[in-house]
Amino acid sequence: MYKPPNSEQVRVDIEEILKADLPWKSLSGKRVLVTGASGMLAAYVVETLLLLTEYFDCVPPVVTALVRNRDKAEKRFSRYLNSPNFKISSEDICRSLEAEDYPGIGVIIHGASIPRPDGKSPVEVMAPNILGTWNLLNLARELPGFEQFLYFSSGIVNGENIKSDLPISEDMFFPSSCTGPTACYTESKRAGEAICLAFMRQYGIPVKLLRYFGSYGPGMDLYNDQRAFTSFVKNAVNGEDIVLLSSGEETRFWCYITDATEAFFRVFFSSVSGEAWNIANNEAGCTIREFAQTACELSPNGKSSVRIDPSKIPSGYTPFQSQQITVPDITKLRSMGFMPKVPVREGLRRTIKAYLK
Repeated sequence: MYKPPNSEQVRVDIEEILKADLPWKSLSGKRVLVTGASGMLAAYVVETLLLLTEYFDCVPPVVTALVRNRDKAEKRFSRYLNSPNFKISSEDICRSLEAEDYPGIGVIIHGASIPRPDGKSPVEVMAPNILGTWNLLNLARELPGFEQFLYFSSGIVNGENIKSDLPISEDMFFPSSCTGPTACYTESKRAGEAICLAFMRQYGIPVKLLRYFGSYGPGMDLYNDQRAFTSFVKNAVNGEDIVLLSSGEETRFWCYITDATEAFFRVFFSSVSGEAWNIANNEAGCTIREFAQTACELSPNGKSSVRIDPSKIPSGYTPFQSQQITVPDITKLRSMGFMPKVPVREGLRRTIKAYLK
């Protein structure tokens, strides 16, 4: 079951994004291919492009949304289905793509990914990051006048065993296992970045790598995404208690979707290619337990609570507060004019509101 977010809240968010001082009119008439288009991050990019002409005098961009689940995409983009500037395609990016099927495409935004390690289907996790990236870059090679390729990566590529007193910048890397259960996600995201840069170096395709940290907001798939923070929002929307399966003492930095989308477009409009950017809000750090508690406080009945199930905490568990906190460094992004705006409580308020009837 997929429940799309409330279109009213999404529209308010998009209006906020479009207030950023960016060269929006330069998107006039561009033909853009977006993979994984019904995912949370990519969907906001799609809607920003489709609503552009309501706020600026320009020729509307033409967006092709490439998705695995057409039914989900039609629910997410129901208001645009009759627009001549929007098309849904369910072609498999893990198979060869023909340039004749995508005439005039100048930009590819590759957001297709299963956004978590999955012990049951690790091959499906790896495929879009490796095969999909390879096929899309080969497609870009065949498109006349191709402009840029943007790859949705993850902060996980910096490593899983991070030990540093410094904020983690784009050029800092730490160990991670290539044989452990999370390797399907970590290593395929790393491989995706390497593939992008290889195609740029050998074939001259301009690529940009966006490493997202802790993104959340309307568009999260509450009933199919099993990640903890998504479940917290689902529990809050349904007025249910949140049960933590750990002590919840790990600090993370949470980036609401409007900040993440504005950051995306700042990178999009940048003239610099061949680099990575951390996409994060390094002012919005809180523990997982605090995140869950805030979601409970914002639930519609106001009676939800957080509790810990001790039986689920691994033997010998070490509280995260005794470990170092990994802070994403967004100096590069700030140098482009980016300033995160949405604190955790406000972001969760908007997110929960988006799923209430």
